[in-house]
Amino acid sequence: MENSTQLPERVRLNLKKYQKHRNLTCLECGYVGLMGINNSLASTIIFWSFIIFLAFFLSFIGIHFYLILMTVFFLPIFKKLFFGDKVVCPNCERHLTAK
Repeated sequence: MENSTQLPERVRLNLKKYQKHRNLTCLECGYVGLMGINNSLASTIIFWSFIIFLAFFLSFIGIHFYLILMTVFFLPIFKKLFFGDKVVCPNCERHLTAK
């Protein structure tokens, strides 16, 4: 007899693609459970490139060094708070944003 809490094979295979997971509800298909976190390398590179550019720009216009350090420190925190994680539903495979 199959355990009712066991995930379908397709869902487990989709979850294996991701190193990190979050427990969420998909508003598209109604799936409730783990979803893979898909913070892609490209978006991370773009974000950190923006922070480096911002730090150079602030130093170029004469902003104080400690203000630059605070900006570089707090921007990733604000990104996490306001934009959340990019997750993928293992059931319908839609890309969603979870805050």
